[in-house]
Amino acid sequence: MKLVSGKAVRYALNQWQPLIVFTEDGGLPIHNNDTERDLRRLTIGRKSWLFLGSEAGGEVAARLYTLTASAHQHNLDLWAYLEDVLRRLAGGDSDLDALLPNAWAKSHPDKVRSYRQAESLARAAQTKARRARRRKPNRK
Repeated sequence: MKLVSGKAVRYALNQWQPLIVFTEDGGLPIHNNDTERDLRRLTIGRKSWLFLGSEAGGEVAARLYTLTASAHQHNLDLWAYLEDVLRRLAGGDSDLDALLPNAWAKSHPDKVRSYRQAESLARAAQTKARRARRRKPNRK
């Protein structure tokens, strides 16, 4: 038992800098929920993607998945985004940077799902209030 706990402590000490990096940059989240959520989507889809036809088909599917996941993170109307991007690519548009979700959102503000942003802000406010209540000592 002593060896196992010693290994755990040694590991934590060796990884200390990566573990505390979020304390040095206020823009970094303390959690990795976004990454976990994205990995969950991959895990759920794994069996569906077994039969993509070829390795090249898998690469195309991976690119499309990455693009749609990024569009989702930018709260875009996914169908409007994909329709516009595919039409522009088929029409010979070579300005790929303008087709990335963050740039596309700026040029198509009407296609950003603002209600999703409002939901996100409301959830963040609820979380902040819940944490504040937990930190507050019970006074009777």
